Amino acid sequence: MKNRKLSNHFKILIIGIVTTIFRIGCQLLLPASDQTILKPSIFVTSQTLPIAFSILAVISYSIFAYLFVLMIGKKDGVSKNRPGLKYSFALCFLWSTYLFEPLPHATSILQDSVAYAAVDSLALLIMGLGLDFFFKKETSPKMIIERKATNNSLTSIIVPTLFFLIGRLCLYTIFGVYSYFEERSLLTILWCLVTGAISSGVVLYLTKFAHTHKTSRSPLFFGISVYAINLIFFNSFMLLVFDFNPIDLSLRTFVDILAISSGLLVSNTLRRKSK
Repeated sequence: MKNRKLSNHFKILIIGIVTTIFRIGCQLLLPASDQTILKPSIFVTSQTLPIAFSILAVISYSIFAYLFVLMIGKKDGVSKNRPGLKYSFALCFLWSTYLFEPLPHATSILQDSVAYAAVDSLALLIMGLGLDFFFKKETSPKMIIERKATNNSLTSIIVPTLFFLIGRLCLYTIFGVYSYFEERSLLTILWCLVTGAISSGVVLYLTKFAHTHKTSRSPLFFGISVYAINLIFFNSFMLLVFDFNPIDLSLRTFVDILAISSGLLVSNTLRRKSK
């Protein structure tokens, strides 16, 4: 059993390294940003960004892969449903949505949003393919089918979306976090609504992968955990490139996680009481 665990950890590390190499290769194809609002980080000025990015990327992708293996559990049998690829698709939606946030330093939606959404998504899909390749004999298709019965009502999307919007409005108006809210209020609110809906939808979708047994926590707990960890790492990459206020970034990360988590828990409680 110990050797098997070590083997699985090694597989996860391989996935993290291969995905990182692919992501760096895609990064080299992207044009350099010409924004002048945010100052470059200490990693950029000291020319250590490639090393720092590589380390953070390997850690990030390895943890994402580990979360998938942790959620699905381990059973004998070959899965033909490609759960790894479906898992990575869900993360693609989450990362892409956040890349479209209206921010003052963005100079081109094609360069700052579309291009990065494309390369980040491709890297995540490589990770998903790796998961299906290495763990295809340890995932049970029955496990995935059982979770399809999860009730994802409209309330489960609307409530956390409203919580997300309220949280963001507090960040913009009370805490004054870095944003384009004053100049482009309607666009920012629209982004909040879309991001809240997609984030809650991704969490609910991820609950379908959660392996349930007597000692496990609820599938919703796993979905929220994956969302929170992804958001933390997503925002961490910004600190590698820009001299961004860490308090500002930490505050928006915490509020987003709190908003989606609280909204989903409230909607789940309302759904249970209505039965």
